Amino acid sequence: MTLNLKKAVLYSTTEENVERWTGELRRQAPELDLRIWPDVGRIEDIKYAIVARPPEGDLARYVNLKAIFSMWAGVDDLLADASLSEIPIVRMTEPGLTNGIVAYVVHHVTGFHLQISEYKPRIWHHPFQSEFKAPRSTCVGICGFGVLGAASARALNQIGFKVIAYSGSRKQRSHVESYAGEEELETFLSRTDILVCLLPNTPSTVNLINCRTLSQLPKGACIINCGRGESIDDDALLEALRSGQIAGAVLDVFRTEPLPPEHPYWDEPKVKVTPHCASKPDPETASAVILEKIRLMEQGHEVEGIVDRVKAYWSLNCRTVIRLHAGCRSGAADGLNYCEKYRFRNSSKLRSSCISMFFWSVKDSFAKLS
Repeated sequence: MTLNLKKAVLYSTTEENVERWTGELRRQAPELDLRIWPDVGRIEDIKYAIVARPPEGDLARYVNLKAIFSMWAGVDDLLADASLSEIPIVRMTEPGLTNGIVAYVVHHVTGFHLQISEYKPRIWHHPFQSEFKAPRSTCVGICGFGVLGAASARALNQIGFKVIAYSGSRKQRSHVESYAGEEELETFLSRTDILVCLLPNTPSTVNLINCRTLSQLPKGACIINCGRGESIDDDALLEALRSGQIAGAVLDVFRTEPLPPEHPYWDEPKVKVTPHCASKPDPETASAVILEKIRLMEQGHEVEGIVDRVKAYWSLNCRTVIRLHAGCRSGAADGLNYCEKYRFRNSSKLRSSCISMFFWSVKDSFAKLS
């Protein structure tokens, strides 16, 4: 691939394998003027940035930056930087990342279906109380039906699982029954034996999985979360696990990472913790995707993966800013924290809604106790 750029491309990360990524970028575009942080040369030369958790505040100094390419699917840290509000952010959409999520989901769905955790080392024991269950007898509900959710649904369908999906807006896919909107969430959950959460981190998904929604799942349902940690009310999930409402959970993402050693998930026998390892982009295929997008942008074309700050992530629908379902204890506070984190300080409508909902939730909590 030939890129006739008159400006440089910044590579900046505090977590990824620098040698592997930069080696691939240079192999695929030898003529590329690639600047590797912190040795960036003249900051005025830099037109594009390829990043994965760059040093906080560093990107603001590149005055000619035209676009930021994330090496990850998640872009929360970039959205949280108010100095980047005018610069397009492009999320990672390479096939290797999708394939990794699909493999993780299929592995753990199959594990729950076959009750693999019930098999004990060196003991010949069959955990099923009745005859063997075919995959078609288990309904997998995918919550968050974007690229990753659709790919996971296809794979699960191919091995015989019944798959249904829930998203903010209805998505039509063959062999997958789609649910959408607040009014259809309970029906979706009531049919779900294994819930796979692939939700983005938005105001409308904070604490979506809470006391009320957990109670709407069939007793003994299982949960897999490889979307965002904020979508689950941790206290509510622990309570549901201990009561037997939820039979087991596999969690790859958390509100605080690394997960603190004192967190109760570590000691809960029904929880399997994985260290945010469900998937990572392949530098070879991911570099090709990024370079192709830079080429397209240079030619004035639109590219896949640009974050729509208003439509996709910064919804101002006040009724869905905070998940205040009955019994959800932390929704209001999380909503207010979200406003601060994502720089909604100038949105008086949103903040007033958060505050009013907070006081409403306190009043409602006292009413439940009386």
